[in-house]
Amino acid sequence: MASLLVCSNLGHELRRSLKRSSEQADKMCFMAPAYASEPKSMLAKMLVEAAGADTYKRVFFTNGGAESNENAIKMARMVTGRTKIFSCYRSYHGATLGASNASGDWRRYAAEIGGANGFVHFMNPQMYRDGYTKGVDDAEVTKNIWMRWICSSDMKAPEMWQQS
Repeated sequence: MASLLVCSNLGHELRRSLKRSSEQADKMCFMAPAYASEPKSMLAKMLVEAAGADTYKRVFFTNGGAESNENAIKMARMVTGRTKIFSCYRSYHGATLGASNASGDWRRYAAEIGGANGFVHFMNPQMYRDGYTKGVDDAEVTKNIWMRWICSSDMKAPEMWQQS
């Protein structure tokens, strides 16, 4: 109820958390993302207010990480009209088809031949190991890596990157 497969609350015995989890379990143990409940409605309102109610009007709840990533991929493709998804090697996004293709773990390749298309991986910036990054902050290194990938593909660099 308070955690899923990859995340476990072992050792977390805060009385306040246990009390609230127990109170919620007495009302309803689980609520599918498509259904409304008072706690979900309250959380949605807090998220919209924190993110900026003038820009964000809705919240989309899912069951877990892989499902969240699958939906984020679909939404990004739908909104931009582009198909490429960029993600780092040495990353994990879930075990579903799209999420696992976004993952950069080499052990998954053999099982996913002919899987989802449009996934491009890049190496994570290693600030303290890579010779070409010495003296440059993380944001600049990441920007340069993204620019190399974007400029070598069919994607156009975002306007904010073109100004610098």
